Amino acid sequence: MLNRRILCEPIAYLIKKKEFWSLPFIVSPVTFIPRPETEILIEIIDSMCNKNYKYHILDLGTGSGAIALSLAKILPKSYITGVDNSYQAIKIARINAKKLLIKNIFFKLSNWFSSLNKMAFNIIVSNPPYINITDFQKLEPDIFFEPYSALVSPDEGYFDIKNIIQHSQKYLLNKGWLLIEHGSTQKKIVNKLMNFNNFKNVHSYKDYQGFYRVTIGQKK
Repeated sequence: MLNRRILCEPIAYLIKKKEFWSLPFIVSPVTFIPRPETEILIEIIDSMCNKNYKYHILDLGTGSGAIALSLAKILPKSYITGVDNSYQAIKIARINAKKLLIKNIFFKLSNWFSSLNKMAFNIIVSNPPYINITDFQKLEPDIFFEPYSALVSPDEGYFDIKNIIQHSQKYLLNKGWLLIEHGSTQKKIVNKLMNFNNFKNVHSYKDYQGFYRVTIGQKK
């Protein structure tokens, strides 16, 4: 284990777990390691929602299930769907749901919206790949142990963000919300993409370090 750490393998992979939203999650090299800054997504949705209302929420690119399961925990009357294009990641998410005794959740294999048919949601949330390949090559070596496809996106990091924003309107109920995590320098373009795709009430939020990390928009 020490030798693996000397080679910069993340501690979360060595001990096979990572805390997120005060919940213990099993992680493996097939899943992205949950970050504290992503918890701002949970805070925003928590502040938006009535605990007694039955929301239908979609988590795109669920990975270990950290976002989906945290939302299922704080909104026990709601129903959460988590999708990922990795069957191995879905298996990890289902194990986490079982260990945390969370039942108001369903995990499904899907490449973004590809397997959702005519499903519709009050809220769609995602922490998609958004790192530019040139920026990725400059990062600390421990990040190279994480799944490349969960981190790096073509088109200077915007390919998956654009895809989600362009298609999410078809899967949102009236006045539904889309929340996307993005890079600290991507706020301006993500705001433009939201407005161009007919979202209203577009707003960006800072993470705990003071960087703009999340942008939200409402279906008209």
